[in-house]
Amino acid sequence: MTSNDTNVQNNRERVADKNTVSLQKEKASDVTTGKNVTSNASNAQSSTDKTTNNQIALKQKQVTPSVAPSVNTTSNKSNVLSNKNTPQINNQVATNNKQVLATSNVAQVSNFADFTSALINKDINEIDFTNDISSSTGQSALNTSLLSGELSANSSNPFNSTYKDIARTLTINGQNHTLDLGNNYIAFYNQNVNSNFWNLTLKNMTLKANDNAGYSPFYFQNMGTNQQKNSSITFDNVNANLSKTQLFYGEDTPVILAGNTIIKDDLGKTGLGSLGAGYYNGIVCRSLTVTPDANVTMTVNTPDYAMNLWKPTPGAYVEENNNAVWLNSDDGNITIGKNAKFTINSTTQDMRGLASRAAGSTMKVEDGAQVVMNLANGHSTAIFAGNLDVGKNASIDITTMQDNNSEAASLPIAGATVVNSPLNWTNGVLNANGYHYAPISIGSFTFLQPLTHETHAINMEQGSTIRIHRGKANTITPLISFGSGSSNNNKTYTMTVGKGATLDLQDGAYGTVRAYTSYTMGLANSFPHAVEGPLNSQPTSFYPCGLITMFGVNGVNSLTFNSPKYVNLQRTDTTKTGSLIRLEGGTNEVNVNGSSINSIPTSAYDVKQTMLGKDSQNWQISQLTTYNGIGNTGLAFMPAGKKQNSVLSTNAETYTMGMSNGKVLMSPTQSGLNTYQYNNGVIAQGAPTQTGGNYVQSKDNLKSFLDNFNWWTPA
Repeated sequence: MTSNDTNVQNNRERVADKNTVSLQKEKASDVTTGKNVTSNASNAQSSTDKTTNNQIALKQKQVTPSVAPSVNTTSNKSNVLSNKNTPQINNQVATNNKQVLATSNVAQVSNFADFTSALINKDINEIDFTNDISSSTGQSALNTSLLSGELSANSSNPFNSTYKDIARTLTINGQNHTLDLGNNYIAFYNQNVNSNFWNLTLKNMTLKANDNAGYSPFYFQNMGTNQQKNSSITFDNVNANLSKTQLFYGEDTPVILAGNTIIKDDLGKTGLGSLGAGYYNGIVCRSLTVTPDANVTMTVNTPDYAMNLWKPTPGAYVEENNNAVWLNSDDGNITIGKNAKFTINSTTQDMRGLASRAAGSTMKVEDGAQVVMNLANGHSTAIFAGNLDVGKNASIDITTMQDNNSEAASLPIAGATVVNSPLNWTNGVLNANGYHYAPISIGSFTFLQPLTHETHAINMEQGSTIRIHRGKANTITPLISFGSGSSNNNKTYTMTVGKGATLDLQDGAYGTVRAYTSYTMGLANSFPHAVEGPLNSQPTSFYPCGLITMFGVNGVNSLTFNSPKYVNLQRTDTTKTGSLIRLEGGTNEVNVNGSSINSIPTSAYDVKQTMLGKDSQNWQISQLTTYNGIGNTGLAFMPAGKKQNSVLSTNAETYTMGMSNGKVLMSPTQSGLNTYQYNNGVIAQGAPTQTGGNYVQSKDNLKSFLDNFNWWTPA
């Protein structure tokens, strides 16, 4: 870890922690000399490791073979229209100057009447403000609805061609002035579009609007799907200050955020009462792009928020309201451009970050980009998508209090008290408070089984970072979740942590987990399950959900660490132990891969495991593969000789790594005769085939690892 990483981690968590696994990359000299490793990452954990419980930390270090193989290296604005007269005069000016407008199509405006006149003039491609402009003057070239506040580029008169075919590429340049729409909004319609579409850019302005019944300052939703898909809106260097409205609403329209854009949005409520009522979103769109090098900050809250009941979205069981950004299209993606920074802040309960209804959607954080989210309690999922790609040296940093409102998370059980909602049932997915919904939720969409195969993945490229730190929260939810409440047939879930990448998961969850033997619906299940609330049964000793969880008994699950820099899986609550990884599919595999040259390990991991009430243990390994059982037996190793897709016995959690069908290759610093490798129940005899001069005589390290290591509840 760099010194910056150390400072961040020291500042992040200074509470006594437990249940931790961490991995870290180390220096070559530390391995080849066989010294005990004390890394920057270990120092970074010093404030917590003294009293830590349930942590595993892996640090990667380089191993230098005695003989290394050889490596080969080789607007023009000179003629500006000054629109200061009436709309009729403006139209005449445009007609008389068509020759000029071919090369000079900029209108300077100082009032709302001239602004709207230029807006509907298809010969104008740029509108420059020379003054602050407000719709409160009541003068407009648009049709005005006194009831709704709509200012529409629309006419019901078939003989009126004022608004016909006016869509075009248009930049509205505020030149550091303000556009204040009050409780009005500007709406576009299909009649605006013919061969051209709206590509609208708002730039260099302060944008204000308030209380316009949930519309947005520029409203595209009255246009058809095709008209929206081929249009776009860009906010570039915009300071938006909004009250009880949304920045943008166009379910099939791409939205682009650029420059230094600041969005402060205090949202309002949709509908009346509580049942079925929801709240607005900051942005509703088809796709979202933050341009390269942009710096965008969204602060989205609902000042009058009161938790509403279940309101599902067709095709996805996350709510369609209460999102900073909601992608309502079936195929929209989120792209954070190279070296951009996108920050989302909220202090409102249940406010989510970036969410998509499309199972095939991808959030891409391109090389060098940063995503920072600071979210409150409730079902405040930060990222809800089909896939997540984190580019080279890019980062996602989430600080959250997500607790899913501490509700029960399974089928109703006799004697259980379900908090706040009678609809919180069926494997924790039909309600937004269900335990499948985590700060990062991937492929967590529906019960419906896909007709064709689906793959949902998190891919962390070289040098990338994902950090999720949750404070003390009464919940049992994961920090990273894959899968829905179904058995997930035809679905593959993968997470790959690439070379030099950092994965830092620290969780202060302390929710109560209780065992039960039957549902009220008559379904039997003797394994501990995720249920909160007063029950006659006693609490179990571990969390069924891991910090990383892949749900669904028929899924194919894979978690791979390919030479990462640092991996920290840590529960920081001081009262309970807990699962760190849960893969419950038919096939479940975890791989820790180091680098090698001619089959000689050139890197190894310092594995630090801290257990409840015990001293930390440290091992050094080069490679590791583990397999585990299906469903609720997923918190146990698959026994040696056993094939995948098997339900294990209820005492399976007693299986050790040394009883499993996994494999481990110890580091040269901790390997020797008959102690260097385990594979599917067999300890390799003799010395390693190629030692490279680095192996040392050791008898206890492999046995200690096989007896004590696991991904669930170190003990």
